[in-house]
Amino acid sequence: MVRKMNIQRFWNSVRKILLVLVVATFSVNAGLADAKPTKAPPGQVKKVTQAERQAAADRAAAAGFTTQALGPVVNGVPHYFSHANYANSQVPVFSVTSAYFGNLLSDRAYATDFAATAVGQLAPAFIIMSAPLPTGTLTSFQSWNQAAQGASPYPSAGNVFFAYVLRPSTTNLGEYSVVFASDSLTVPALADPSVSELADYPVAPVAVLAGDVLAFYGQGIPLDTGGTLADIL
Repeated sequence: MVRKMNIQRFWNSVRKILLVLVVATFSVNAGLADAKPTKAPPGQVKKVTQAERQAAADRAAAAGFTTQALGPVVNGVPHYFSHANYANSQVPVFSVTSAYFGNLLSDRAYATDFAATAVGQLAPAFIIMSAPLPTGTLTSFQSWNQAAQGASPYPSAGNVFFAYVLRPSTTNLGEYSVVFASDSLTVPALADPSVSELADYPVAPVAVLAGDVLAFYGQGIPLDTGGTLADIL
């Protein structure tokens, strides 16, 4: 009986020791896990913290590294490949000069060409301007919306025409190729029917070369007859 009790006490002591060892081992492992640095999930790169970025910047500054001040590059291109991040490179700024070419926009003897057609109908009149264009980009046509009909049967407003950019042939005099042809354009109504005004017809940008000319087919464009720089009818 005494022997049995000793054996029972022995196993109770063993269980307590094992329990203490298990608890102690778990506590040590948990402590070690808390001390380990966090790792990025498999396949992902560990993110750099703001503190790490600032520390790197401080080290670079201490080593004498300086950054380039960024500003607009006039008529240039961004530094896509000389900067670590091309989004931080200079923004290009282009100087653009706008100008108007063609005949003077003012009241003329005739408010429009006409060929026995009513207002709003397409007259069979094709006019090529004599003044050549320079190399550039065409962004709009303009015409003079003449209130006084003059020698025409009606004023400019309400008439329709097509506008063109033509390129003269380098081999055959009097021949042209069509660089651009607009949709049907209508001379708008005047804000004051008694006062002439400028009419603007924007178009998608068209590249033109020196020597190209403007032309139109239809009516609604004021004109004079004769002159030293007469347009071609």
